Amino acid sequence: MEPSEGLALSDRVMIGETSDMDNPELLAVIAGSDDAATVKRLMRSCSDGIASLAGLSGDDIAKRGRLGKRQAVAIAAAIELAARMEPSAGELPQEIRTNADVVALFGTEMRGKRQEELWALYLTGGNRLIERRCISIGGASGVTSDIKIVVGRAIELLAAAVIVVHNHPSGDPSPSDEDTELTSRLKQACALFDIRLLDHLIIGDREHYSFLQRGCL
Repeated sequence: MEPSEGLALSDRVMIGETSDMDNPELLAVIAGSDDAATVKRLMRSCSDGIASLAGLSGDDIAKRGRLGKRQAVAIAAAIELAARMEPSAGELPQEIRTNADVVALFGTEMRGKRQEELWALYLTGGNRLIERRCISIGGASGVTSDIKIVVGRAIELLAAAVIVVHNHPSGDPSPSDEDTELTSRLKQACALFDIRLLDHLIIGDREHYSFLQRGCL
């Protein structure tokens, strides 16, 4: 029998099985329920992924999910706490020199996620980190769209170089055809503005894939 079989959602949290729980289950527990159907309406409003809840007030969440005040307030507070767990500017490495620096920055937080996340690192000509930014969550909304966002932000920041990183929830970092296409088209788009695409890293459970190391850039 699987450890979680027959257990209430709150009990699964108590024994540390949160990594195996999906977003509706976790939100239900935050809302004080052991039934994921409690947040069904709220999840239907997350057309761009759960990140679309960020910045919403408790009142907004209550209206979207037809939730009670206590439930909505708990969810709003949890989302704000999650946002505050992002490293502050002072905690980010000042320079990105190797793939190990990138893996150290993203590996722990991206491994085990159930949805794909695409991130970009923006660097100066001397590889000093300007910014790291989440481009999309829950799978790419479209290759063309992602490229515009990545390159557009690089232009705004006057970045000289970009590194893109995403995870594979399956745990296997081997690139898909879509990953290869994104890398190729992103390199071409960056070159139009004299921006270097230094690497595209895919984070898996225990390993990572580097397009640069594999000679694909």
